[in-house]
Order: sequence, then C-alpha cells, then structure tokens
Amino acid sequence: MINFVNSIPKLPSHYCRADTKKLYLEESFKNKTELYDLYKNHCEELHSLPLSICSFMTVLNKMNISIHHPKKDQCDLCCSYKVGKVSEEEYRHHMKRKELARNKKINDKEAALNGECHLFTMDVQAVKLCPMLYASKLYFKCKLQVHNFSIYNLTDHHCVNYCWNETEGELVSSIFATCILEHLEKSCLKEKKPIIIYSDGCGYQNRNVVLANALLNFAVEHGVTIFQKCLEKGHTQMEVDSAHALIERKLKGREIHLPSQYPISIREARKNPSPYEVHYLTHDFFIKYDKKESFRYYSIRPGKKKI
Repeated sequence: MINFVNSIPKLPSHYCRADTKKLYLEESFKNKTELYDLYKNHCEELHSLPLSICSFMTVLNKMNISIHHPKKDQCDLCCSYKVGKVSEEEYRHHMKRKELARNKKINDKEAALNGECHLFTMDVQAVKLCPMLYASKLYFKCKLQVHNFSIYNLTDHHCVNYCWNETEGELVSSIFATCILEHLEKSCLKEKKPIIIYSDGCGYQNRNVVLANALLNFAVEHGVTIFQKCLEKGHTQMEVDSAHALIERKLKGREIHLPSQYPISIREARKNPSPYEVHYLTHDFFIKYDKKESFRYYSIRPGKKKI
C-alpha cells in the first residue's frame, strides 16, 4: 500500500505553505474511497491481497497524505515552464528568488521570536458581498462590496482585521497606508525595535510610492527602522492566509444581510490563542497619504518616469 501511494505523483511543495509537512496527491480523486478502489485494482493486477479500507485509511493518515489539492493559486511562471513557454534560465532565476525570499522570512521570524524585531505579514482578503444569501433572485442583483485587510503578528499570532464597505473607502494605496500606520503606532512604539513587514507585490496595495513615503515619514517621526519586503510573485503564501482560511470557513453557509455582520463573523472565526481583533471602518478614519507635498521621494522606480 505504501509503494502504491508513493508511486502516485505529488504536488510540488511551493503550491502549499512552505513549512507544511502534508503531501498532496497530484491525481484528482473525489474522495478516499475512490483512491481505495484504485488501490484494490492495483493489487488485483499484482495478484496481491489488499488491505481493508479501515487499515488503508489509517496508513494514509499516518503518512500525512491528503487526496485533495491545496486551495492555492498556481504560479503562472511555473505553469508556463511546465509547457515549455519559459526558458530554463528564467525559471531557475525565479526559483532562486523564491527560495531567497522564503529563507529571509524564516531568518526574520527567528529574530522576531528572539525579541530582536517586530514582524508582520499582511494581505487583503478576497472581496465579500452583501447581502450574501442563497435566494436565486439575488443572483442578478447589485450587491455591496466589503473589504477586509489583515495584519498578522508572527511573534504572538495576534491578527488585526480592518473592514470597510465600498461606500466608505476604495481599494487604493492611501486606504492601506492608513490601516498599516494605525496598527504600527498602536503595537510597535512601546518597544522601538526594527519593524519588518512582509506582503505580496501588489502595486496599488503594497508596492507603491504612497505607502513607501507614508512608512518613511512614520519612521523619521518616531525614530524607528522599517523594512518592507515583498515575496516572489506566485509564491506569496504567508501566515496571514491562515486567518483568511478560518474566516472563509466561518462564513460558509452563513447568511449575511448587513455589512456590519462581517466583523462579527471574523471575530468569531478563531478562539485560540485569542479571537481576531476587528475594526469596522468608516470614511472619516482614512487619511489621504497620496498628497505629493508630503512626499520625500516621488518615485520608487529610479530611472523611470512612472510613479
């Protein structure tokens, strides 16, 4: 049975969280019973007696193997390389950058656990709609968009969620800069240690001149050092994703009539080590950090006209 399971191709580890020990079978099986049927056919071909289904499930669990695909988007460049549309050199450079970014994050996490710095990962959750009901007539109705931006502390696993609906704010750089600086001011000024923030490379959200200047002004004003680091595109799995997964699980099957119901569900999504902290924001919370008179630098792309 072990030889049979080992013979089935596995998904590459970079489709999952980097530190996971679970393996995922590449073949698509609807359930474990379907996998067991394939195993029985394999035994018949070898004229061997198969294990019982109970023993099969026990061994499968001990091997820490799952039959479903992890719910992560696959990397476009890696998929292109598999079908021969990306050169070997470009792919190797991509993988080298992925490993470098992950190793940096591991080292920073060790430093944070030793009390040498503050370390956060941050990301915005997939957009939510309101109302979220299961009545067929609502399918074609216009719905309100609700956004949730999460900041996760890797030291104590405290996660803060900033929620707002589209009538209060858009998905623009000033919105995210306001949430980030509000969080840093509350959580990092008592102990003035270096601050490290990990995120993906999304332009309007993380990698832009507005947030760069806002962080720089904050660092100068409070006398702290801030490092903003972006993971390699396509391989941006972070601890904050676990918060979004728990929230999605809590929302599954639940009806939402008002935007204010989302913060309640988010807060209830986790019990240990503590419930998620949630702030439901209105338009007067946000600060316009995109005013160029407050900029110290007008571009984060030296030598290029775009800002």
